[in-house]
Amino acid sequence: MGKFGEWFRWAMAVLVIPIVLWGIKLEVNRAVMEERVETMKIDHAAAITRLTDDLKEAQGIDKSVQANNGQLIKLSTQMDGMTGALREIKELIRAQ
Repeated sequence: MGKFGEWFRWAMAVLVIPIVLWGIKLEVNRAVMEERVETMKIDHAAAITRLTDDLKEAQGIDKSVQANNGQLIKLSTQMDGMTGALREIKELIRAQ
């Protein structure tokens, strides 16, 4: 039993060192990942703020386009009226 005990202690000592190193590696990887997650949170918050600002700007542009569309419809109606008046003038000139 004495040789077995010595062999067992030697095997455990040989296994403990890699297990401790593996545990340290895991802890370092976890710390690095937590730091990356925090950095990503900050980056995403900034991106969301920029997107919100861009959305507000786009909504302002949309309102401007809609206002211009209304004016364009008015102008188109006026142009149609002028076209009709020009036709009448043209017909009157030709009739003389």
